[in-house]
Amino acid sequence: MSNDLLPEKDYRIALKAALAINAVGEALDAITWVAQGWLQRGSMQEGANLLVFVMNHPDVRYDTFDRAEEMFLELESRACPRVLLDAKEFVLGKSVGTMATYIFEAKVE
Repeated sequence: MSNDLLPEKDYRIALKAALAINAVGEALDAITWVAQGWLQRGSMQEGANLLVFVMNHPDVRYDTFDRAEEMFLELESRACPRVLLDAKEFVLGKSVGTMATYIFEAKVE
């Protein structure tokens, strides 16, 4: 994973903009970048939730999927299996808007 992330607020702004114009691909891309930041700060469950959502969304772009999958595989090698199972259950029936709200309301340190 890269250490040259933009500040998370920039990805949150990009997510809001993508939602405003119904650009699902861009929204999923922003969600993936937020997940990367959260994982780098040690928030495994929250990051896993975002990655699983992105990888299972039918409108995910190939490059976004590939980045999310790479992060997920790395996470899978070091996280408790329960984290990954919980993430798969968490994202069931969630929309991009719901996941955006999850991000905006998250208290991830």
